[in-house]
Amino acid sequence: MIFSKVIIFAAVLACSAGHSSTPDWIRLESDRPKLGTLVRIVLYTTDSLAGVQVLAEAYQELDRINAIISDYDPHSELSRLNRLKTEDTIALSPELTDILAASRSVFQLSSGAFDPTVKPLVDYWREIRKNGKPLRMYKVRRLKRSVGFDQIFLDPAGNRMAKGQKNMTIDLGGIGKGYLGDCLIHFLAQRGFTRAMIDLGGDLVAGDPPPGQKGWAVGFTEEGDCQFFLNNQALAGSGGTYQFIERRGKRYSHIIDPRTGLGITAARSAFVLARNGASADAWASALTVLGAGAGNRTFPVVWQLTDDQLTLASPDFNEYLHCKNEQ
Repeated sequence: MIFSKVIIFAAVLACSAGHSSTPDWIRLESDRPKLGTLVRIVLYTTDSLAGVQVLAEAYQELDRINAIISDYDPHSELSRLNRLKTEDTIALSPELTDILAASRSVFQLSSGAFDPTVKPLVDYWREIRKNGKPLRMYKVRRLKRSVGFDQIFLDPAGNRMAKGQKNMTIDLGGIGKGYLGDCLIHFLAQRGFTRAMIDLGGDLVAGDPPPGQKGWAVGFTEEGDCQFFLNNQALAGSGGTYQFIERRGKRYSHIIDPRTGLGITAARSAFVLARNGASADAWASALTVLGAGAGNRTFPVVWQLTDDQLTLASPDFNEYLHCKNEQ
């Protein structure tokens, strides 16, 4: 059995009793196996008992929202929506509406490089990788007919949607962890715990910085001895190097390009810094698909992309990096 743990660190910024109104801050850290990875929550509080309680409640909130947006859980709201073979209007929860609206924005701005309706092709990739069956292009072309977020009618104000085709299905894996991180930061802030950071298996979403710090220090090994300081920001990465299938000597990654229906073939990775986790997560996915073609375009996030041996970055990326060798 795997148990969760809560670590209470010694108070920081301790004040001399009776001589200062500065609070004694306590750092709490908890991790639990969730979402197929290890989810870690770190927060600062002046009340350790209240902090431990809110950590437990935050994981309950994580489970609640994941039970809405997960495509792995057959009982989730998203899974039920995917099983509906209808073009009629479908009522949605506010959370599912919210994440679909965020997805639509990145779909439009990335010209379709990010598209959650790619699920039929993702499922096909998983099937042939698991069973060792050959990749069939005729099947890719057939599945691709039901892909295209622009075919979905979404009404955020009315919390409803309609599929453009009955067989359309949605996979929110490219944005889900970032969105969950946003939800947890919001959940903690509503309860007075604004100094927090969420780590969802490497996707990071940060609230206010630790006491006396300019941000949450996060190492960035891609740039040597450098780090970010996250302050109400998020950092996400995506890459397609290790999981692949082969056809006629060519390797196709598990990251599917919705525009072609095939996995990307380059050794490619992307890192994105954004104002929220949903944007960072989704744009990391989109940029991994776009590859070198992203170099002559402007996106509403700070990013760096490695495409085989070529490294590209947005003009402001290095401004957010703090390196020890800087003069």
